[in-house]
Amino acid sequence: SLLVLGGDKICNNCHKAREAVKFVNAHGNIPTKGADCLGCHEPHSGKDRKLLHKVVHKPFEESKCGDCHKRP
Repeated sequence: SLLVLGGDKICNNCHKAREAVKFVNAHGNIPTKGADCLGCHEPHSGKDRKLLHKVVHKPFEESKCGDCHKRP
């Protein structure tokens, strides 16, 4: 609640390559446009270089995002 902008906007101040192939591949080819980055990423205390939340739901942990999320 202390952020000056929403997660999608504040992250995109630096990470503008949302449409770049490398960025899309890193997100399992699932569109991220309009997504709140903070739903998956923890900028100040992520468990690894990807700054993912320490606790995630099982499909995410097993890289099965496509089971619930549409891929283009």
